[in-house]
Amino acid sequence: MTSRLKTIVSNKSTPLRSAFVWVALIGSLTFSGAGVGNAGQKGWSSGQGQLFRQNFSTAFGQPRDDFSTIDEYLDYFDYDRYLGNGLTNAIAEMEFGSRPVMWSMDYWMISMVEAYEGTGNVYYLEELLRTIRAVLAYRDDQRGAMLFDGTIAPVWATTIYSEGNGRRYYTGHSGMITYPMFAFLDLVRREPELYQKLGDEYDSILETAQETLDYHERDWNDGPGLDEGHYFNHPDSEHRPQYQNIPQPGNLLSAMGRALWMSWVVSGDIQHRDRTLQLGRYLKNRISLATDGAYYWEYQLPTNPVTTVREKKSIISEDVGHAFLTVSFPILLASYSEVFDQEDMLRFSQTVKQGFGRFNDGVLLGEVNGSPLRFDTVSEIRGSVLGIFGWARLTPWDPEVYQRVVDFYLKYHSQSDNHIDNAVLIRYKPDSPGQTPTLTSTPSPTLPSTSTRTPTASGTFTPTASATATDTSTPSPTPTNTKTPSPTFTSTATPSETPTKTLEPGPGNPLFEFSLTWRRGEPEVGTGDLLNMLGELKR
Repeated sequence: MTSRLKTIVSNKSTPLRSAFVWVALIGSLTFSGAGVGNAGQKGWSSGQGQLFRQNFSTAFGQPRDDFSTIDEYLDYFDYDRYLGNGLTNAIAEMEFGSRPVMWSMDYWMISMVEAYEGTGNVYYLEELLRTIRAVLAYRDDQRGAMLFDGTIAPVWATTIYSEGNGRRYYTGHSGMITYPMFAFLDLVRREPELYQKLGDEYDSILETAQETLDYHERDWNDGPGLDEGHYFNHPDSEHRPQYQNIPQPGNLLSAMGRALWMSWVVSGDIQHRDRTLQLGRYLKNRISLATDGAYYWEYQLPTNPVTTVREKKSIISEDVGHAFLTVSFPILLASYSEVFDQEDMLRFSQTVKQGFGRFNDGVLLGEVNGSPLRFDTVSEIRGSVLGIFGWARLTPWDPEVYQRVVDFYLKYHSQSDNHIDNAVLIRYKPDSPGQTPTLTSTPSPTLPSTSTRTPTASGTFTPTASATATDTSTPSPTPTNTKTPSPTFTSTATPSETPTKTLEPGPGNPLFEFSLTWRRGEPEVGTGDLLNMLGELKR
């Protein structure tokens, strides 16, 4: 290792940086009308683009040349460093109460799913298993932790969003935490020795994780369209009256959708399959196709389906840091040829190339549609852009997406040191085992017909071998994987351990404002307890 490379980690995570990352991350996924902006913006001039680039340079500095290839980058930031003693410490911090399960341990688990998929190394499943055991043991009902109303539920509740209104549960949290558990149960069937060692614990993990999903039936609504469904903000979860009883944002629906689908894959639970497909249709019908052939969408999806092709500048779209979670669910379904197909994935790849990655030089915009007018301050740029890793999951359909992601890391984020980022970059490298990208022509800006927007039981495209679930095939765990293996490159999306913030937090998101003031060295009065907790966090 050259001395030049050795110097790049000299300013790795410090207590201040780690704490800020967690504050911003915890405050990032708001349960409000985030992303509502001025729909009257007329266009984006070159001057506006230059101003954004100046702020981007302030956020990330000038282009660097610490690494010439992504292989060199990943070799230096060896993923295995995050496991072993590092993982042991993270679990201990969770059990001590200084490391949250949501937006922390969930990403740790998802990163191990990604690492196994990219390498086939059973060690990652073994480490994932011990994490799952610890996280399940920390669930509220296992340790007697009560919700605000004195009840105990099979969830991982928190006070972080409730503004003093007690511990609340969140559907999106449950989806994020249980998704990698179901993914583990699917993947472990590829490893007969580890599968056999599990014995009855396999079914115990499955039943316990499904208990969490089923608790959220209280948050489910069918409709509004035929064969659609969605989760809503239950008053026991969302304490603010103005946001109660409305559909949850797309990114939170996607978090739950992935968990439901993987539950179906490993158990054959028909209701979970049906819920997944209803969610997929709800989401797909509310994503806008723009005149440039790309998909864009709002943070809070519209009530009614989108039926016209739109000009992208008219869409007040989601920030990149939340949107990569939104798109993770369509990617997963497309890999199983359900609801979303190859054409949809190519339109999502155009979201990157025509939208927020349109500069094509490592500089990324903060809003999905590529507007330089929102998510454009230094703090907002960092918060939005640091979710870029999740977009690499489109690589099986368009390898150019991976290169645009890599350009950012090599030029502007060469000091990144996050397990989820690096695991995703490992998995979706075009030369990774099993990677079979399919690149076809750019999709035309034509609104999908009713038949293509109302999916059938199976689609028509799979980038690699798929495990297509149908009414008549009920997967069940066996010592060897008796179902058709799932695609090596299905999505396991997530936010990262890096902040993802929204421009307009809406009422009731004080952590967003706190993170910004604390970043400037101006902590607000009354945040001492939170600051002390976050100050204990380590990599």
